[in-house]
Amino acid sequence: MSQMTKQDREDILKEDFAFLDNVKVQNINGKLMMSDGEVPFSVATVLYEKEFVRDWLMPFAIGNDLGKNYFKVNEWFQISANGTRAVMIVDDDHKPVLIIAPMINHNLTPREYQMMEQASRMMHSHSADTMKKNDPNANLGLAKALTKALDGKKRVTLTEMIAPEFYLKHGVIPEVEKQIYYIKDNLNNNSRDIKEINAIRPILYANHRKEPVTKQQVGEVNRLMTGNTEFAFNEESIKGIKGGYERVTVSGVNSKGKETPTDPLEC
Repeated sequence: MSQMTKQDREDILKEDFAFLDNVKVQNINGKLMMSDGEVPFSVATVLYEKEFVRDWLMPFAIGNDLGKNYFKVNEWFQISANGTRAVMIVDDDHKPVLIIAPMINHNLTPREYQMMEQASRMMHSHSADTMKKNDPNANLGLAKALTKALDGKKRVTLTEMIAPEFYLKHGVIPEVEKQIYYIKDNLNNNSRDIKEINAIRPILYANHRKEPVTKQQVGEVNRLMTGNTEFAFNEESIKGIKGGYERVTVSGVNSKGKETPTDPLEC
């Protein structure tokens, strides 16, 4: 039998990996993704940026942190292959501006993921064991060990699935929007005129930026607190009021002259 030459090996490898000739690599949000040169292979749906901002940015920003789920899970699953594939956002020129990872993604290390797999196999084995399947303590030790190993592991929230730069680009601060929606839905049971709610948005944005607010603006916010408590303004924002004078600012404009959103998604 003749010995395979170096050229023979290279020819075989070239044939086996010929499909890679049509594979490109795209850098989206700092992530390298295999694609056909236009759309990454793992992407289920492509949305225009303006559509995503209109329909999805606020649900992601608010998430389900307030005791109420603002995120349309079933609709997202319909466009993301039941959460198993990514969704890509493009601008009007079809240039990718954001990639949203699959909903079922995890942030486990390879070792932690291996532990989960091993635990799953052991639990399955116990369920098939005549002696152990009816023993409520059969998996107790295993569960405690997993809990200890994964203690402190932080889950990725809906809000964190969107790059902070994208929120910033569209003038949305999730932390502030959660305050506004809490006041709107939890404290006022969604019974206030939407104009009243939207009126406090530039005030709370200014407070977040530690810009000065007026006594009147503080009163507008606290009135919507419905007597439950007073809103905890930043000391920097109310320093003028507490000092006996007020530094009046133009409502809706920050210190850098950039407009703050008065109604990003009509609440």
